[in-house]
Parts: sequence; C-alpha cells; structure tokens
Amino acid sequence: MTEPLKGSISGGDWTEFIPSHHVRYLEQTGSKVVPLSYKLSNDDLIKLLDQVSGVYIPGDSIEAPTDKRFAATYANILSYAFEHNHEKSDYFPVIMLGSIL
Repeated sequence: MTEPLKGSISGGDWTEFIPSHHVRYLEQTGSKVVPLSYKLSNDDLIKLLDQVSGVYIPGDSIEAPTDKRFAATYANILSYAFEHNHEKSDYFPVIMLGSIL
C-alpha cells in the first residue's frame, strides 16, 4: 500500500512557507506532503498535480488573496480538480482551511 501524496500550496509575497503544524497535521493522516509553488507555470503545475492525490491550501496568509499569481494558481488547481472530479470521474480532493479567497 502506498501512502497518499498531498500537494500543499503556500502564498504571500514574503516567502513560500507552509507552517510546520500544517505539515504535521497532514502527515498524521498518513500523507506525504509535497510543496507546490504558486509561482510555477501552468504546465509545471499540471505536471505536479498529475503526481499527487490531492491539494491542501492553508489560509494563513493575509497577502495571498491579493496576489494575482496566487489567485491564478488557485484557480488552475480548482479547474484541474473539477475536471478530474466531474469529467474524468477521478477523485481529486482540494482542502482549504482558514480565510482564503
């Protein structure tokens, strides 16, 4: 049995950062956490999304909702999930916590 692989996107202009308690929370579920940069090109993002089983988006950054690149990456992830969940019948969860977008 392989462990679930969750991508996690971080935001904000200061740095790309995922708080350690978020990582520990996901790891306690048996997931392996792989950071996803919101600065990736859409093609590179899709390549990474094809390799993970879902995405966790923390809502701790107040700057993230105003960052256009973060918003575009967020929209691309939701489009990817919608396509897989509804058109391909391939479950791809997106989990968002906190106040984001």
